[in-house]
Amino acid sequence: MACCRKRRDLVRYSSLVCFAFSYSACIYMYMYTTTPSRIPFNNNAVHDKSHRGSLSLNAYNNSVQEQVQNSTRWCGTAWCLDLGVSFGKIGLDGTHLLPQNESTRVVFEMARQNVRESVGVWPGFDSHSNSSRERVLVFTICSKPSVPVDGGQEIDLLCDAQLRGMQIWGGRQFVAFRQVRNVRILDESRAPHWQKVAYIHAFLREGWDVVFFLDADSMVADASWNIRSYIDSLLPIGSEKLFLAVDDTIDWHSTGEIICRQHTLTLRWLEDWYQVSEQFFGSLLAGESLRTKRIGLHSDPLDSYRKIMVSKDRHLVERRCSAFHRFHEQGCLNQFYSVSPAYLKNLVIVDANALRRMTLDNPGSTPIVHICCKTRQEQAADLTTCVHTIQRLQKC
Repeated sequence: MACCRKRRDLVRYSSLVCFAFSYSACIYMYMYTTTPSRIPFNNNAVHDKSHRGSLSLNAYNNSVQEQVQNSTRWCGTAWCLDLGVSFGKIGLDGTHLLPQNESTRVVFEMARQNVRESVGVWPGFDSHSNSSRERVLVFTICSKPSVPVDGGQEIDLLCDAQLRGMQIWGGRQFVAFRQVRNVRILDESRAPHWQKVAYIHAFLREGWDVVFFLDADSMVADASWNIRSYIDSLLPIGSEKLFLAVDDTIDWHSTGEIICRQHTLTLRWLEDWYQVSEQFFGSLLAGESLRTKRIGLHSDPLDSYRKIMVSKDRHLVERRCSAFHRFHEQGCLNQFYSVSPAYLKNLVIVDANALRRMTLDNPGSTPIVHICCKTRQEQAADLTTCVHTIQRLQKC
């Protein structure tokens, strides 16, 4: 009798185990078949990163359409194009996307340690402002890559010219400025341009009210520009608007000028941007996730994306989300905002043509000049010309 009872219990237990396993398998298969995967550069890209071919246009469009349909089945919205990559980790209600992993934590802590140890010796100046003003810090990164590339050894020449110009404006507007120099690259597994995310985070954690990252080939060209009034008009204190960037031709926004208000959500945005983007390196997402042209912005990323993806300039899109391409507009922003649309309510995108211009033409038309697409020596020469102009109390 006891033997039969044990045998019945064993059968019942085995049945429960089989049911649990079958149920889990069904759930897994449902998720696998209803959540889309990334679109690599080509069908072999995931397995062979040394090969960079491309999908045919028809295959690409079919894959895009399938992803949109699948995402609608799973999420009810095309925003969730890549939800399957991080299912169970991403909060669609806007909560923190991922627990900070160890590698991200190390990079961000290294940036903060560098700030604490070196901010007093980095080239720049303090604001000398009274305590009632918001504490505003502008900074750039002048550190050299470990492998000489893209004029890396000439960046000191460029940064010296920038510093002279920023001193004129910063002294009048009671704004602090620092150039991150003579420190090792934070993360050698990524292009140096990713460092800006960690250093913005580090300066905010050190108590600055507003942190403004500016590319090294840029400077404020109008000494009368009141950055505090500008920030207050676009990122009012107490509003949900917390970070600002300029529009970009084929992405959500540029990364050459980023203004951030001190807030817990700003810190989370920076952490998630750095960490979540890693899973997308070497990938493309459907253009349907890009923003379309909006009133007040000159660019239409979705329209440009569609045209570029079938042209010889396809690489302009591909290198924006890569661990290794040394491209200053790299940031995986289309991919990042596709899985984290909640942050878009905190983002302000302004017309790039209204904030900065890329040449010395039309002096005084924008507060910032951003000398793009020249050699380091040419960029330094243009910034020096601008410095001489504002020294004469004229707008550059």
